[in-house]
Amino acid sequence: MVINIKKYKDIHRISYNIVLKKVKNKESIIEYIDYIYPVIHGLKITKQKNYQFSNIIEAREYLNDKLLSKNILEMSKELLKLDNIDFLKKKEKQKLKASLTLFDYITNKKIKALLAFRNYDSKTIDKFTYNKNYNIFNKLLDKFFNGEKDDTTILLIESELYTFKNKDIILKNLNKKDRIDGEKLLIKYSEINRLVIDNRTIKTTKRREFYKSLSFNEIKIFRKFNISKKYKKIIDKTEKRIITSLSIVILLSSTMSMNALTTNTNTQINPYITITKSVEPIEEEVTTKIKLIKQEEERIRLEKERIAKEEEERKKAEAAKQKKIYKYN
Repeated sequence: MVINIKKYKDIHRISYNIVLKKVKNKESIIEYIDYIYPVIHGLKITKQKNYQFSNIIEAREYLNDKLLSKNILEMSKELLKLDNIDFLKKKEKQKLKASLTLFDYITNKKIKALLAFRNYDSKTIDKFTYNKNYNIFNKLLDKFFNGEKDDTTILLIESELYTFKNKDIILKNLNKKDRIDGEKLLIKYSEINRLVIDNRTIKTTKRREFYKSLSFNEIKIFRKFNISKKYKKIIDKTEKRIITSLSIVILLSSTMSMNALTTNTNTQINPYITITKSVEPIEEEVTTKIKLIKQEEERIRLEKERIAKEEEERKKAEAAKQKKIYKYN
């Protein structure tokens, strides 16, 4: 699994003292809350996707780090001293609730048994050591959220655990080279698991969002997942759309003369279009490419006209010069 807590440490060193001062002064921390109280992957309440935990192990590593653990405990103690958190905006409260729910879940006394049940290895389970200092997360939930926890966060965590239990079955068709990327994609896939959403309409929308977010390499790996075919149907449609769209661009590109394509220009045109990593709105991408091709054709046409005009003027000047020499003689 991919674990990266360095990014959190870097931002803490820069901004933590500023945030602590703001909390003590009862000021909004909207610009910083994503780094101090990160949330689990798959939540839509934050735009800072880079600072969402990619899995629960990363969240636990965050707490196991001396600097980050010291900071979040200190910050939580400051919050606990307050009578209320009305100085926080609605979105800040949502993020705080989601983050506290996550930290409370992964510091629970029963978490080790749950991880063992879900087939996590002993080395990973050992990271989840119980520490009574972490009871503060539950205290904050009790004080400011009437003991309520963020349901979506709990569902995402449990879906991740459930999916990970079946890791060996789901990834059995992957070779060693694809295994690491496969495990990373597996966590992402857990966000659209039936455990998370039971509403059919929302489930379909979530799946489409998931498929659109995949790179071409991820699509290739996902197609090898040993899962129900219904999860792969839209992948097939996505690929068909890409092939159709690329065919249109290639057809239009082929109408450009070979002379135009080989002209020495500042912008090099590839008529076969470089496939981007993202499959997000392919129609928009194709339209942009077509527009660029037409712009390049027009630029080449104007350049040719300019060269032809200069050549004509040069010939006229040469003819005039010859006429003058003849007259002088």
